[in-house]
Amino acid sequence: VAHQEHGVIVMQPRDYQIDIWNKLIKYNRNIILMSRQSGKSASVAAYLLWFAIFNDNKNIGIVSNKENAAKSFLLRLKDSYMWLPEWLKPGIIKWAEKSVRFENGTVIQISATSGDAFRGEPLAVLVADEFGAVDPPWKAEEFWTSVYPTVSASKTAKVIIISTAKGMHNQFHKIWIGAKNKTNSFIPTKYDWRVVPGRDDEWAKKEMGNIGKTQFNQEFACEFLGSTNTVLDPNTLDFLVNQPLIEPKLLQLHDNFRIYEKPIKGENYILGVDTGKGSGLDYSVIQ
Repeated sequence: VAHQEHGVIVMQPRDYQIDIWNKLIKYNRNIILMSRQSGKSASVAAYLLWFAIFNDNKNIGIVSNKENAAKSFLLRLKDSYMWLPEWLKPGIIKWAEKSVRFENGTVIQISATSGDAFRGEPLAVLVADEFGAVDPPWKAEEFWTSVYPTVSASKTAKVIIISTAKGMHNQFHKIWIGAKNKTNSFIPTKYDWRVVPGRDDEWAKKEMGNIGKTQFNQEFACEFLGSTNTVLDPNTLDFLVNQPLIEPKLLQLHDNFRIYEKPIKGENYILGVDTGKGSGLDYSVIQ
């Protein structure tokens, strides 16, 4: 692998990277929440290269929040292939900017996250890189709605979702919460800045001073943050989101008016009103 400071080195996997590999091999649905610069993409790229070498006639699809990021992911994988010993390399049929086809029939291709990416294609492995950072968020929802039914039709196909935390209520956050609450089939894995060698409390203090505590908590401590300057702190918001949902007894006004208990005649009620700014980031709510 390419190291930022030492150039090309033999990968010495850390314990948490080995844990990730074991889960990718064992489970077909994985969602991974990790700190920035912790080797999450390198870990998944190494797994994909292993999978491509030792599995014939498989289709591997990689999407990222931007096409350039997807190209960078594939380039990392291609570099690792080039540095392998010759006896381990399968032959190459196609070596392009957005795809690689090996002699064993296995293909790796990339795309930006969109509703058209890999639509209808039978994939053995689907990787959604930086899924929480897809902007605007509806593109991730459109992609998920379009592609997941095809992948889920296979009993052996693998889905790997990796990202840093990037706000709440986007598609990555929804799948993560479902995995934590065991309401979907994804296996959640979380590693924050503390697992990376060389990162201690002094390092964290310095980085908080450089980018601010809120940004540090999102990028390195794997905390899902709501919109800025919320009344409730992110930990409280995360706690509330993780609570089991109570289904309303009655729905009205096109399912926008949820009634959990019918009003009692003669009682007084207080309405709390929270209006959104109109920016599309928050809802207007009356409770």
